[in-house]
Amino acid sequence: MAVRFRRRQESSRSLDRAVLARALLRSMVYQITEGGVLNLLSAVGRGDPAALRDALLELVTRPDDIDEQQLERALGRFMGCHLAGGAATADPTGSGPS
Repeated sequence: MAVRFRRRQESSRSLDRAVLARALLRSMVYQITEGGVLNLLSAVGRGDPAALRDALLELVTRPDDIDEQQLERALGRFMGCHLAGGAATADPTGSGPS
C-alpha cells in the first residue's frame, strides 16, 4: 500500500508542476509580447535611454509630477555605468586617453 500511495503523490506532484510550468510560460510570453517587457529589453539592448524611459513608464503607474528629462538622464547614466553598452565605449586597454 505504501508504494501505491507514493506513486500517487509523485503523480500528483508532476501534474502540479506541469500546470505551474504552463502558467509560468503563458505569463512570461504575455509579459514579453503584450506587457511592454519586449520594449524595455529592446531599449536596453540598443542603449537608448529615451526608449527605456518610455517603456518603463508604460509598465508602472505614471506619477503626475514626473520629470521625464531627468528620468531619461538618470537612466542614461545608469546604462553607461552598469551595462555592456557603456563598457563597450571604454578604452579596452585601461590606459585612458593618450
